[in-house]
Amino acid sequence: MYNKPFSQNLNIFFFLIFSISILMYSLYKFSDYFTGPKLIINTPIDGQTVIAPTFFIDGNIQNVKKIKINGREINIDQSGNFKEELVSHSPITLVTIEAVDRYGKKLEKILRVVKE
Repeated sequence: MYNKPFSQNLNIFFFLIFSISILMYSLYKFSDYFTGPKLIINTPIDGQTVIAPTFFIDGNIQNVKKIKINGREINIDQSGNFKEELVSHSPITLVTIEAVDRYGKKLEKILRVVKE
């Protein structure tokens, strides 16, 4: 039976570790491509009732190039937080949120806010 020298086994081991490291780093860098935009809306909740003539929509978005609320592009801070004041209409206000990431993947969410 032929035994490989220790140094050759060590070279194979380091090559495998290096290859796995490159693969893991590549998966990490491309994870945004596979997941797309992530949206969390804190307020309002879908179907929430408001009394005032205006209300605030706020939340957090990640992996996004631009975000629009009712067709109007809004600003987000470096952490991905946003807060916008909207006018409530009687009887229901539809809020459409569109987000596009840098790879062109889109996310759309529609909220209904009821005016009392």
